[in-house]
Amino acid sequence: MSLIKKIFIVFASVLVLLCVCLDGWYLYIKFFGPDKIVSNTYEVGLQETTDGNKKYFAEINYFSNYNYNGLELFEVKFNYFVDENKENFYSQGLQFVANSQTDILQWQYNYSEAVSDKDPYREESGWPLAKYYYAKFSSYGLKNGASIYNYTSYDDYETTTFSTNPFNKDSSFKIQLGDDLFLMKFKYRNFDNLKDLENIPFISSGESYFKTALLWNWADYYNYYSYLDVYYFSQLLYNSIRSLKYGTSQSIVFEFGDMFDYYKFEDGDYVDTALKETDKVITDLKSYYSIKVNISADGAMRASTDSIFKSIHGEVNYNTISESGDDVYFIGRTVINCNENDFEPIELGEGEFELKLKQEFISSFIEYKDSIVLNVNIDLESYGDYIKKIKLSENAFGPFVVYKVSGIDYMQKAVA
Repeated sequence: MSLIKKIFIVFASVLVLLCVCLDGWYLYIKFFGPDKIVSNTYEVGLQETTDGNKKYFAEINYFSNYNYNGLELFEVKFNYFVDENKENFYSQGLQFVANSQTDILQWQYNYSEAVSDKDPYREESGWPLAKYYYAKFSSYGLKNGASIYNYTSYDDYETTTFSTNPFNKDSSFKIQLGDDLFLMKFKYRNFDNLKDLENIPFISSGESYFKTALLWNWADYYNYYSYLDVYYFSQLLYNSIRSLKYGTSQSIVFEFGDMFDYYKFEDGDYVDTALKETDKVITDLKSYYSIKVNISADGAMRASTDSIFKSIHGEVNYNTISESGDDVYFIGRTVINCNENDFEPIELGEGEFELKLKQEFISSFIEYKDSIVLNVNIDLESYGDYIKKIKLSENAFGPFVVYKVSGIDYMQKAVA
């Protein structure tokens, strides 16, 4: 046997042995090795331009209308850098606002905008039934009685415009983490297949329809998920801050899970920082955002003072307060006190009631309606435990002007 053949045989034997060892090590790790969790944490705080101007990346403004004197209004504002030079901020935000004083903000899942992806996997539960699974995705919105506006500004809303680049699945923000610049995006809906939906908010399931073909039956099922987008982010914050005290005005740190993608700016490019998961490596991603929060018990009445966008319902001049002050509006009017005894509970079904003024009260004061205002104080406990939900009807006060409503937690009870 020649020397070259001997060398080749030795080399091939070593190579085969090495491959066997590597395969054996891989199989050992796969079946017997411990799982490893790799943690990736992002902390987003104050953003600062090169000239020292500081802003929080996100701000929240909530006028709850607990005092029933304006509109329920919830706003989320984002401040981010215009470019990589970090010399100026740009701002874009969402305003969720009731259409009238009696309306409230109620979130809903907009199935009408959902899209479908067929699951490439098929589950069979015995002959002759087969199941096919789909996933539907959509954004959160508001029920009737409220509106959503998308504002932008280059000068912190000294000048307010409707967005010419509204929030969508490709929206991104240039932000600062520590000393580094990152591009942040909402994940929206990114996955390899429908088996990889653990981090997508699950809403509900339902059977779409059932078919029969000869002796074979099959049914289509839908799982509903929320897009990880700016609207999901907003409703999370809305539900979270409602537990805070009225009058709160401070920065609060909120924890979020795997909701965002981060790209680090390096050598003129944005590089994805995501860690790829394997069978044995699990990523644990957390994001902590310091957000400025302002909460009021009042309703929004004046755009220039109550909205961080200085606009309500798209109107920068929106104002339901007399320019001379609140009291001027009521000069010459007598305050009439009324309580739960002056209201009639109207049953809507299943323990839900609406309150409206009794006809006797209206008849007694109708001729004075232009010279009186109502000071309403309602004791809900007087109605007993049989009432599960109670709210003021849309025309609860008839033709009268209301000065103040207290006692009934209108915002809470109406959405209980």
